[in-house]
Amino acid sequence: MKTKAAIVLVLMALAASAGRHYWLNAHGHRAGAEQPVATRPAEPARFTATLETAHYAIASTAAPSQTALVSDAVESLHGAYTTFWRLTENRCRSAQVETGPLQGSAGIQGA
Repeated sequence: MKTKAAIVLVLMALAASAGRHYWLNAHGHRAGAEQPVATRPAEPARFTATLETAHYAIASTAAPSQTALVSDAVESLHGAYTTFWRLTENRCRSAQVETGPLQGSAGIQGA
């Protein structure tokens, strides 16, 4: 019985090893292959366009229409981010007005 268990364990280990080898080869991973090294970003002189928005300057090698889409997206995110924190700050202030500052807390300063 111990011999059968040992044989089964050896076969399972071989199957796992073969499965791993097959999976890595099927997904483009080669044993001993070097992973690509991250490269430095392109120098600013290589950018083909620079687009300035209200809050950002975008240097791009993409088509102008694609750069415009990105500028719209980042400005939208900027607006959402500032609105979120403005609302959070206002909620904290209104909670302090209603209940007073928490004990041991300096509260929110400003405004």
